[in-house]
Amino acid sequence: MMRDLRLDADARRLLLSAPADGSQDLYVSAMLGIPQSRVAGERRKLLGQVFGDRGNRRR
Repeated sequence: MMRDLRLDADARRLLLSAPADGSQDLYVSAMLGIPQSRVAGERRKLLGQVFGDRGNRRR
């Protein structure tokens, strides 16, 4: 089980501003120091916190 990340405001802003298609996940993972495979999950979790259920809907 992975532990929760404690993201500061800049890290949250970086995750939220990166495209959801994953094209920038390598860059984001390097900036945050987390595995690339974890970026999408962290983005989804953060969107859920910010937007509630609306953040997890597919478009």
